Amino acid sequence: MSIFYHFTRLFLLCMALGCAENSSHDPTTEKGNEQVSLTKEQKEKPWGIVVAGLQTRIWFENDRTTFAKGEKIIVRFALRNVSDQNKTILVRGFWPNHRVDVHKGTRDVPLTKEGSEVRKLFGMGGTEEKTASRVVKPQAVVESYRPIDLTKLFDLAEPGEYRVRITFQDSETVPSNELVFNIK
Repeated sequence: MSIFYHFTRLFLLCMALGCAENSSHDPTTEKGNEQVSLTKEQKEKPWGIVVAGLQTRIWFENDRTTFAKGEKIIVRFALRNVSDQNKTILVRGFWPNHRVDVHKGTRDVPLTKEGSEVRKLFGMGGTEEKTASRVVKPQAVVESYRPIDLTKLFDLAEPGEYRVRITFQDSETVPSNELVFNIK
């Protein structure tokens, strides 16, 4: 299959799942060369471990951790440079270098049809023709993707406790913090 086919699929999935870049709506966004100040609440949200000077985090859009069966479960994602040097990351759209994982107990939660399609895009590799590099300044936070609805990606029909994590894959693997949520 041609690279055009893969990028067309990626574009269509991003449009369907709401993962296109959108940097103007969130105060944690780095806008051009300007670093936006974080609120106290934003600074207190937990981050994942530091890997090569980068950290990532996820949080629930509405700050709740309990959801009714069938209710949308919206997660947000951000990356920050905690080093004292500029960091360059590759931007290929969200799905090729971000993997979303949900677990219930010790098992992986099954993917929906849309989730399976998105998972195929992770780590596509191959050519970097459609890849752009982005410089992230020291201490800058980048939150440039639309919210992710976990119910579109995973079969969350069973009540109980779940865990979610997003892993950013560039030259290094940078896991986010882990969130726990319940479905009643």
